[in-house]
Amino acid sequence: MRYVFKNIFFVILFAVIDLCGYVLFFFIRLIRQKRPSEAKRILIIRLDHLGDVLYSSSIAKTLKDSYEEAKIDFLAASWSQELLANNPYLNKIIVYDAPWFDRKNNKLFSLKSFLALAAYLRKNNYDLGLDLRGDFRHILLMYLAGIKFRAGYGITGGGFLLQVNPPYKRDASALEHNLDLVRGLGIEAAGAVPEIYTTASDQDKLAGLLENSRISDRDFVAVIHPHAGYPAKDWSDDRFSRLIDVIFEKFQAKIILIGSKSDIETNNRIIAASHAGALNFAGDTSIQVLFLLLKRANLFIGVDSGPSHIAGVAGLPSVILYSATNNTQEWAPPGSKVSIITRDVTCKGCEKEYCGENICMKLISVADVVEEAEKAVKR
Repeated sequence: MRYVFKNIFFVILFAVIDLCGYVLFFFIRLIRQKRPSEAKRILIIRLDHLGDVLYSSSIAKTLKDSYEEAKIDFLAASWSQELLANNPYLNKIIVYDAPWFDRKNNKLFSLKSFLALAAYLRKNNYDLGLDLRGDFRHILLMYLAGIKFRAGYGITGGGFLLQVNPPYKRDASALEHNLDLVRGLGIEAAGAVPEIYTTASDQDKLAGLLENSRISDRDFVAVIHPHAGYPAKDWSDDRFSRLIDVIFEKFQAKIILIGSKSDIETNNRIIAASHAGALNFAGDTSIQVLFLLLKRANLFIGVDSGPSHIAGVAGLPSVILYSATNNTQEWAPPGSKVSIITRDVTCKGCEKEYCGENICMKLISVADVVEEAEKAVKR
């Protein structure tokens, strides 16, 4: 098994755990379980972040096509729960904030709450479970929850607990990883397209926001998201301020900065340092309203974050500033209208959350972004 850990200690640790697991489960694994021809209850697990959940949400439709009578539940964190709202292929969204993915609260892992979640899931009597990330903790959860047939990637250990464990393609996109896992179940899965489901109420809310901001159908609208999930992925506020002014002059654009409520002050500082009269929509849009806003906009510029992935799905010309912390082939938003700016530095693939140098982002200039923006709009 090829693990995805950078730290050799974890490679050795989980190699030992897997070796013991394969020995202990040897006779059980001799009895090869077939994929259930019928499944009344299915659980999808994706406990990480917004973009990850976005590319996983379409799997519900793919599964529903094969198991028409199945009730499909989705286990997700509270910070991405909203993304799954109104999905007609889901029966229920179950919320669990895994402390290992919580970027803000830094909660300690609670074995009691983890086991309580497993006990709750066990009551649902799932026939089939899929962990779309490839996380030992999620695989263990499926086992403790008594899920009869389990599919996932054993790239962080736990492959001995899975009935389906396909090869993990390191340079494939996140969406392709999900499809490969479904194909491993013997289900035809071709080109599942992520979707965000909106309502008439969402459309009314966007219309009200645009009207109050004096944005008409004729205006060129540029949406900018300056906030990454980790500091190592951030660009400077000063450069965003200068970028706003240049984009305004180039396109005579109405410029909107987006983000969560916690980003309001930062957006205000960026806007105050510019001269284009940009608007601050931070905290004013749900994910559904943001999706509709991006479908209306003419240009999106952002860093590696959830809204960048939503922009890719919305299909507008987008310029994404990517740090070198992750593999862009795997995690960049797909789409012919998406332009990625990244720098090939010696420390590429470091996976750091914090970086004192941030050289990969500093090497991206305002002129670089403007040039890509012009190309994207022309396309």
